[in-house]
Amino acid sequence: MKKITLLLMLFTGWLYAQSDCNNAQSITLNFNASLTVNATGVSGTATTTTCNPAYYTASDITSSGWYTFTPTQDQTITVTSPAPASVSSTDYFPSFSVYDGSCTSLNCLGGSLVTTPDGGATLNDPTVSFVAYANTTYYIAFDNYYANAGLGSTNAFTFDVVSSSTVATLPDAVTTPSPADGATQVGVSMNPQNQPQVGFSWVAATTGGTPDEYEFYLSDPTATDPTQLNLLGSTPNTSVNVTGIQEGETYYWQVVAKNAAGTATNSATWSFTTGDSSIAPDPAANPTPADGATGVVLYTDSQNQLSVDLTWEAAATGGAPTQYEFYLSDPTATDPTQLNIIGNVNGTSTTLSNVTYGTTYYWRVIPKNDVGAAVNTPTWSFTTEGTAGLEQAEALSHTFYTQNKQLFINTTQLLKEVNLYNLQGKQIKTIKVNKESAQIDLSQLTPGVYFARLNMNNKQASFKFMVE
Repeated sequence: MKKITLLLMLFTGWLYAQSDCNNAQSITLNFNASLTVNATGVSGTATTTTCNPAYYTASDITSSGWYTFTPTQDQTITVTSPAPASVSSTDYFPSFSVYDGSCTSLNCLGGSLVTTPDGGATLNDPTVSFVAYANTTYYIAFDNYYANAGLGSTNAFTFDVVSSSTVATLPDAVTTPSPADGATQVGVSMNPQNQPQVGFSWVAATTGGTPDEYEFYLSDPTATDPTQLNLLGSTPNTSVNVTGIQEGETYYWQVVAKNAAGTATNSATWSFTTGDSSIAPDPAANPTPADGATGVVLYTDSQNQLSVDLTWEAAATGGAPTQYEFYLSDPTATDPTQLNIIGNVNGTSTTLSNVTYGTTYYWRVIPKNDVGAAVNTPTWSFTTEGTAGLEQAEALSHTFYTQNKQLFINTTQLLKEVNLYNLQGKQIKTIKVNKESAQIDLSQLTPGVYFARLNMNNKQASFKFMVE
């Protein structure tokens, strides 16, 4: 049973699920309390819609056990049903859906079922958390999906219902997809089981509630509508590897952040096109910073280190890269132009930390796949911003966030001005502030990554932010 620090009381009771939604067994639960329900089994009328569409549909079940709950005040409810000890068990393997609405119009809030993330050695307890609002009726329907599939039974089982006074807020949409939106020549690699796969990643929003998990949607390029998104499943992580990806196809994908309050709205749909890995890649192109760029803006990362982001694009010709060998010079070496291999990069971007002001760096990426590596790859260079005074600058303590096309900044000292730069290091806006906080309109900026520099006499701090 999930432990809640606000737990005040513990109850255990026997409840008998009724035959259908209209006659669902009522659950009585005190505020900030927990109830263990000893259910007699799953034998009632099957629900006509399930909240586990990535795993099964209503046609896969023939019976359900129904429960209902109507709180008297707002709270977060967590429903958990323990999984059997092993896949060979004859016990009930829980799968269930949680709804609001009415019995004639049920609305899914969440669903869960026993899963085997490590291939079967471990069984996860299915869990659903949701915000329950005062005087609203909620329905819980356990079903016989696994029993119909030949696993376990519909015998008696238990589930726990926990109430917490902490009410979550809705998460905001995720950002920074990889593969990047519109990317071409995305490499398809082979996993240890010799299955073609692509790695996906994203970044949680810095605003809104904290996500508990992410729904992952992907299109099928062979379908009648190749842009239609299909739910593949949910993950608590901000990255996932998907197998079965084919070369030379365009895929559409979406990630929807979720927590007990619900799902994020306005989640973007991205796309990418896979390449051909049967031939070696051609050299990468379009580096950022641009080759020979000067005055490249630095920012302070989460470890308080000066950093710069490097990006490039896969060539539109040649084979699809699966990795990039990354080379970088050491500006303190006897030959500051000599390149040293740093390692392999899976995507088309990387971040350099511990860089210094007023310094020239040389770098190169070599695309490669199972066939071979690109030849005649160029060496690029850039010079970071900086003057003698700037190198002595002290960092300002600051916080920031973006919301509704606005950038909000708070500092602990008098902030004289804020300079905004694009990813290429070009200054695009200067805002005079002369106070300890600032609100900057971003509505005229195109979506992308930008940098902000905070100035107070000889003290500075920089950070990057996203405009959506």
